[in-house]
Amino acid sequence: MGYKLKRNKTVQKSIRRVGAEQIDKAIGEIDDPKLDRHAAVHQVRKRCKKLRALVRLVRPALGKTYKHENKRFRDVARNLAGMRDEQSMVEALERLLATLDVAERKKFDGVLGELRARRDATAASTEQDPELLLADARQSLVKARREVDQWQLDAKDFQAVSGGFLQTYKRGRKAVKRAFRSGAASDFHQWRKRVKYHTHHLRLLRPLWPQVNEAWQMESKDLADILGEDHDLAMLDALLESGDENLAGDKTRKRLQKIIQKQQQRLRGEAWEIGQRLHAEKPKALKKRWERYWHAWQVSAH
Repeated sequence: MGYKLKRNKTVQKSIRRVGAEQIDKAIGEIDDPKLDRHAAVHQVRKRCKKLRALVRLVRPALGKTYKHENKRFRDVARNLAGMRDEQSMVEALERLLATLDVAERKKFDGVLGELRARRDATAASTEQDPELLLADARQSLVKARREVDQWQLDAKDFQAVSGGFLQTYKRGRKAVKRAFRSGAASDFHQWRKRVKYHTHHLRLLRPLWPQVNEAWQMESKDLADILGEDHDLAMLDALLESGDENLAGDKTRKRLQKIIQKQQQRLRGEAWEIGQRLHAEKPKALKKRWERYWHAWQVSAH
């Protein structure tokens, strides 16, 4: 039925339905023998992020249940993060090398090979066995599936979603200012998290005005993707900065870091432009506008 609220259902019923669907899909992906284990880890982490965004949308109305469920889905995703981080660095370097000419690209074949070997070794280790990690995730998700139908909201209609929607938007506005003020990779990563949650909220609320919402959602998703690529490059840069000779010699390391930093500069320029548009509206004005959308959406149902 899709990751969105339904007009003919109460917010509480919609939230329960979306939660149940996402959990069921995550369990199905874990159980799918045809799905590569790296891909399964990636998919389950994405489901957990969507579930965290879901409960954040109704955060004030969900009360104490919010803290419990947010922690549960956060922990499931976090336990799978080690494998995903190593895969992300491999993908980041692959994307970066694809922008270079063949001769330049070959200079970094050794770095790429080493990153792939480390990823595979981690996946093969007892502590990071993907099957064991996914089995643990499945156990937590099965328990969550039993409890999702008990979620209770103490607010209705737009009041049930406005608090979480506005809180996430406000945090995004603050995060972009902090990121460009400090220039720190950690601050850009925090901004990305806020943008990801906002993107998911726009998906959940897209039936209010699909044509407008989908355009806004795509801009938000593009920004999240840009910031995600910046984060992966930042992790790779930090790994190179550690000076590990097994990964790269000094000359190769410095050359690659220079290319990474140039790419990050480009990405952050793009992020700034989209961010200025996405976060332009003041929160109070945003709330009033979306409340009008909500009422128009409800009236058109009658």
